[in-house]
Amino acid sequence: MIRDTLDEAVVAMLAAATGKEVGLSKLPPLTNPGDLHPPLPYAVLYALHSPIGSGGFEDPEEDRDYIYQLTCIGETHKQCAWMSAKILEAFTDRAANGDYTNPITGSGWYVQWRRSDGLGAILPSGEDLYQSQDTYRIRTGRA
Repeated sequence: MIRDTLDEAVVAMLAAATGKEVGLSKLPPLTNPGDLHPPLPYAVLYALHSPIGSGGFEDPEEDRDYIYQLTCIGETHKQCAWMSAKILEAFTDRAANGDYTNPITGSGWYVQWRRSDGLGAILPSGEDLYQSQDTYRIRTGRA
């Protein structure tokens, strides 16, 4: 399925581009067993609903948008904002030739385009953390 490999490819791209831990629907791994959370800042990718596919009569599922929520976590408001900005940059930056600076690739599908759907507010999360919940959209096609 496209979704499984796409989810993993997005996590790998974000971790490489930001140099920070990114979890898929759960916290990234803890560095030490007694830690309460991974090294800060970090992000967690959640795959949200996906609108219906679009395509021709022969393959109506040829193209599909995948929507993601990225929850960025930091120890301070500034650290959370930094992580959110790094994720936005990783998702949307393009080189001079128009290609994405940080490609997302997989077998049997390709990324047509991707964008930010919205950047969330940075809010306190518990006593000592801050979080933002940003949303992104990726349109894929079958290769």
